Amino acid sequence: MVEAEVSKALDTLVDVEKKLDEVGVMAERFRRELISFAEKEAEQLRSSILSEASAEQERLLQMEREEAERRAAEIMRRGEEQAEKTRRAVEDRFEEAVELVVDMLLGRR
Repeated sequence: MVEAEVSKALDTLVDVEKKLDEVGVMAERFRRELISFAEKEAEQLRSSILSEASAEQERLLQMEREEAERRAAEIMRRGEEQAEKTRRAVEDRFEEAVELVVDMLLGRR
């Protein structure tokens, strides 16, 4: 009877030991799966952040490009206005300049 109880206790201990080994194996598998999942999530997050940063950079570059184009257009407009003023001033004074040159050539001045 004692032998049967000891044998039963040993069998129970062997079963418990097997179950502990199985739990250890499962825990290791879950640990690896969790690490793999975390790595995948981190990579997805990294890709997402890089994509967002790239989009933000492109948006900022586009804003700067538009501002530079606006400034360039303003500079061109002012340059054209100044060129037109100069052209009109030259035209307004052209007759006067011709008369002055003719007078100088004829010795009137």
